[in-house]
Amino acid sequence: MTTNPDDFARAIDLQHAAEQAYRQARAARDTAGAQREPAAAMQAAAARAYVDAARARERAIGI
Repeated sequence: MTTNPDDFARAIDLQHAAEQAYRQARAARDTAGAQREPAAAMQAAAARAYVDAARARERAIGI
């Protein structure tokens, strides 16, 4: 657990980046048509990254 402002800012940035990646993967999945599996895998990976970033953010603020 840390309250370092740099760690907190980095965790927020990671969370935002993961959220953007999830949205881009969802858009790719929606336009992929018959080949949805690779885009769905990207979306799942982005969702896991978002959860990891959210946990890092919680650790950074000491929750």
